[in-house]
Amino acid sequence: MARKQTITKEMISESALALASEEGLEAVTARRVAAKAGCSTQPIFRAYENMEDLVKDVIHMAGEVFSEYYDNAPKDSPVPFVDLGITYINFAREQEKLFTILFVSHYKKEVSTYEFINGGDKMFVLKELRKVDGVPAQKAGAIFSNFWTYVHGLACMVLNGDFDLTEDETRESLKNIYEALKKA
Repeated sequence: MARKQTITKEMISESALALASEEGLEAVTARRVAAKAGCSTQPIFRAYENMEDLVKDVIHMAGEVFSEYYDNAPKDSPVPFVDLGITYINFAREQEKLFTILFVSHYKKEVSTYEFINGGDKMFVLKELRKVDGVPAQKAGAIFSNFWTYVHGLACMVLNGDFDLTEDETRESLKNIYEALKKA
């Protein structure tokens, strides 16, 4: 008799992440995850006390996906925040469901949106803030805050299908916004 495959917590969480990436966090139900993992619901509740704990893991894993996405993105702009902004907008375009989970949804998260953008201990934002020349740290923070409001708006336009700028046009727009905020 063939031995049954052991379903691990990692297999369950990866199946749940794949489901969330394809259909959104609403699709992460015990039955749907079990079907994706090729098991009954029993292993899910052996690995997780409840579905809320699995959802927390999925959100954390989605944050890791964004962090890895940013790590692998080109960083060639000398203008602060532009590369981070382009990456954020492209993530919205390429990973719509995960972007929504991390940056648009109402789901309770263990970490803030800023912490997801900052990449946790990778300090993506802090590294960009250090590139801002000729202004006090407080103003650099204000520039980032206003810049990010613009970037987030563009990313949300991507989700709605209302954004048709090329990456080069977007990059130029972000440079112009940065310069205007720095002069203000």
